[in-house]
Amino acid sequence: MSVVLGDIGLTIAYFNQSKFLERDPEIEKTNGVKVWLFLMAFAPYWWRFWQCINKWYKHSNRMQLINSLKYFSKMLPPIVYYAGASNKVGPNSFYLFMCMQIIHTTFCCYWDFRWDWGLFIGTKKNTKYLRDEMKFSPNFYYTCMALNLVFRFWWIFRIFTITFGVAIIDNMELLVFVSMLVEAFRRSFWAILRIENEFFNNFEQYRDIVIIPPIQEER
Repeated sequence: MSVVLGDIGLTIAYFNQSKFLERDPEIEKTNGVKVWLFLMAFAPYWWRFWQCINKWYKHSNRMQLINSLKYFSKMLPPIVYYAGASNKVGPNSFYLFMCMQIIHTTFCCYWDFRWDWGLFIGTKKNTKYLRDEMKFSPNFYYTCMALNLVFRFWWIFRIFTITFGVAIIDNMELLVFVSMLVEAFRRSFWAILRIENEFFNNFEQYRDIVIIPPIQEER
């Protein structure tokens, strides 16, 4: 979401300068655009952070408190980036940025697997690393876990391409396009398993009862 909001600001700036048919790096360096990109790097995560705090406060759901830490961890890389990593102020700032990225990505992967998808709670031999109630075959879940792990760390490809000049994908526009497709695909199967887990385990506690009884026709 932060990338989308940032692109909206850039698009408005380009149209305002009547340069929407060409790339002008100077527009991206103007104070207004820099402030907008800075705010949009935090706004979505800041909003979700306080949303989780509100759920924890009103419904006494401690898992929402932990969930808020996930969104707080997503604000750490932008903080380090704007504090110096974007201008390559010494190697330490870059290493700190990488460290923050790894921390928040690892946290997100853990949350995806354990809580959003409800995995690693199986009691049977063939569902030890999954869960007992499933709609799909075990191979589907293991495939989604592997793909989610790779796609979560997809930012490493961008780092090596931009920072170190390693030509994994030569064309920057193509790299951005492929990254968007990767995230869209990841979000697709993530949503399927997230909804399935909510149906079985009622993680968000939206329902008073976990099992929804079938509707019977009155006679």
